[in-house]
Amino acid sequence: MTSVRSGELANFAGPGPGMCSDERRGPAKTCLARFCRAAMRCACGRRTAASQLPLSSIIKPVARHANLRGGAGGGFPNPNKMELPVPSFERPVERALVHRQSTSEVWPTDFEALGQGRYQVSLQWPRSHAFYTTTPPDSAVLAETIRQVTILTCHLGHSVPLDSRFLMTGLGFELRSDEGCRGEWNALEVTALVEASDIRRTARGELRSARMNIEISGPDGRVIAVGHGDALLAGSVAYRRMRGPNANATPPRRTAEPVEPERVGRSRASDVTVVETIAGLEIQIDHSHPVFFEHSLDHVPGVALIEACKQVACLFLGNPSADLQRFEARFHRVIEFNTPATITVASDAVGVRFAVLQGGTVAMDASAGVSVSGEVAVLP
Repeated sequence: MTSVRSGELANFAGPGPGMCSDERRGPAKTCLARFCRAAMRCACGRRTAASQLPLSSIIKPVARHANLRGGAGGGFPNPNKMELPVPSFERPVERALVHRQSTSEVWPTDFEALGQGRYQVSLQWPRSHAFYTTTPPDSAVLAETIRQVTILTCHLGHSVPLDSRFLMTGLGFELRSDEGCRGEWNALEVTALVEASDIRRTARGELRSARMNIEISGPDGRVIAVGHGDALLAGSVAYRRMRGPNANATPPRRTAEPVEPERVGRSRASDVTVVETIAGLEIQIDHSHPVFFEHSLDHVPGVALIEACKQVACLFLGNPSADLQRFEARFHRVIEFNTPATITVASDAVGVRFAVLQGGTVAMDASAGVSVSGEVAVLP
């Protein structure tokens, strides 16, 4: 198995962009020259952006296991017939691997390739956070965990370059049990088992899209939640061409006061994602929000839309303790900054349905099961 750890520069790596394939020389020898050349370039003062470097020049696998070859067909044992590797929680992975600017917002700490398209990701949830709640985990924690695990697995498990752009086309989760997450006064260490499906590649073999099916377990091995993240990838040039003038968009200031924080389970107005207008509930995000716009974005992020669904559910039920216990969303198009986006909610036989509309078109639709203090909510 291949173990990718944080904080270690590479002198060899598993299959990835620019990987030496002459195994007879050994992985360390074949890539050592490349690493030295890169180091010499840096020493000569030629700056190279991290996004332009191969993953093998940033991450070093730790050879804890005899088989150093990763990826599909790498000769790993069947994970169903083997003991899973012991996870490490020593330090977070490099922030570029989960598209975060602040290292304090990076949750994965270890990545293991298990073979046959399966992976193990170790994460450390914060015991206290200004926005997320982890004891027990709320919908915001689950959504962000799935986002980070999906992106990390695409980069390390499928050799997606760091300058690729990600668009989430779907995201879902279901909270199974929070018993192992209550009353903990230390950082919560969790493990995610990941299995890729619905993989599509370009003619050159590069990953185009995939679904990452994720199972999250607590320290006691009990399954906390299951979910999936669906990613569509594009190179930086193709992305800018696709986005056109909106590729340079920046989040605007809000044009109206948000609903009262206490109505949607928040304590700060800056965390509220919806405002009440004549046209109905409109999504407006604080342009300086430290989580949603923690790094540069040219559109409304998907995790902010999920939070908007949660807050609308609170308003719909008239209960600020409501949360999304089960959630399934499809993102049909990007939510732009320059056009109002409204969100609607209605109940059905199994839960609630949400729709986000922009310019008269459904940009996102979702279904959810809602809970209040851990119990299934009674819908109006």
